[in-house]
Amino acid sequence: MNEPAAFIAWGDRSLPKVTQHYMEGRGGDHREAHNIYGLLQAKAGYESLRQYCPHLRPLECQPFRQVRILT
Repeated sequence: MNEPAAFIAWGDRSLPKVTQHYMEGRGGDHREAHNIYGLLQAKAGYESLRQYCPHLRPLECQPFRQVRILT
């Protein structure tokens, strides 16, 4: 994924909880930034599926569905 992470082989692979982030000037710890990142990724996926299949609910949309050609 694209989120900030610490590349270690064991334990919590995320950054330490006390890591501070800028968060648009107000500051915040890594737990909050980690949750916001996940929320924004889910929101972006939802909105793109709504645009791709406006006539369907987002979970019913299958943008990469493979079409079988019968010969």
